[in-house]
Amino acid sequence: MFRAIFPINCYEAILSDDFSKLHNFKKEIRATDWLNGIVNNREGSVGSSHNRILEHPDLYYIKKTLTYHFNDFIHSFCGVPPETDNCITTSWLVRIKEGGRVHHHNHTNAWYSGLLYFDDDYTGAVPLCLENPYAAFNNFNVDMDKTFSPDGYYEVIPQPNKIFFFPSYLKHMSAVQTGDKPRYSLAWNIYPKGKLGASDSDSYIDTKWLNS
Repeated sequence: MFRAIFPINCYEAILSDDFSKLHNFKKEIRATDWLNGIVNNREGSVGSSHNRILEHPDLYYIKKTLTYHFNDFIHSFCGVPPETDNCITTSWLVRIKEGGRVHHHNHTNAWYSGLLYFDDDYTGAVPLCLENPYAAFNNFNVDMDKTFSPDGYYEVIPQPNKIFFFPSYLKHMSAVQTGDKPRYSLAWNIYPKGKLGASDSDSYIDTKWLNS
């Protein structure tokens, strides 16, 4: 019997909600693009001009919708107690133009990270690749099915209204965007809110002061 030991909890779904208001915020994206960490004014991947875009009043419903789906995931499928609250901290739009890519990185000071493909057409859009963290513990180069191989990647294929949650410690990247249509997405980080830890040998904090 095959067993997936220590699986990593992620969430992926196609939503029916209306995210069209995000199109009005594409102008928030900075004029300077980044390509492989080097400033380039013609091509690359780039984020919005500030990193709390979901705080905008026009996006209140979208933020509420994203929070609802995360709570359903974390409480129903991950076994997190219902009294454990959370809040969206940073949030930003991302554009990848032809020739651009997302560098290899993860998100610190966050619990989970979210991704929403809100555009209408993702023809030729490059997927986001999540790196298997167990690959670092594998000493052998064995040709196996990438579904089970510890050196594999998981690809999040862009589709309209696709939402994806993943632990923020997972490193992720994208290959070079070859399509001529820019790939737009919304990204955000989530932090647990309330009493965290135990009041004995663990570090214990109360984050109820965080703004949700």
